[in-house]
Amino acid sequence: MLSKLDIYGKDLSILSNLYWRQKTTVSIVEGHSEETLIRRGVQECVLPPDFFNLYSKNILREIEDIKGIGLDGHNVNDLRHADDTLLIAISVETFQNRLDTVVETSESKGLALNL
Repeated sequence: MLSKLDIYGKDLSILSNLYWRQKTTVSIVEGHSEETLIRRGVQECVLPPDFFNLYSKNILREIEDIKGIGLDGHNVNDLRHADDTLLIAISVETFQNRLDTVVETSESKGLALNL
């Protein structure tokens, strides 16, 4: 996905290596637990919200041409805030089509929706 944003070479390598096989421990009374791989999320990093925004913007581009509501001459078919998304449709069929597209596109990029 980052290469679609013209991020290549050393920049892409640096970003990829930040998250490659990260490990963590848990502080306990006796000291620390054994190291374990982080399978989801990241620890103490400011980049994940930006990555999430890039992914969600890329996913929602798949539905930008589907008719929503007109607002000051613009087609509005979704509203987003942080990790929440509201899909807007003029019919149940249009909504289901939009939702199916978002779910399929998300899954193809390794993301799951919490409906």
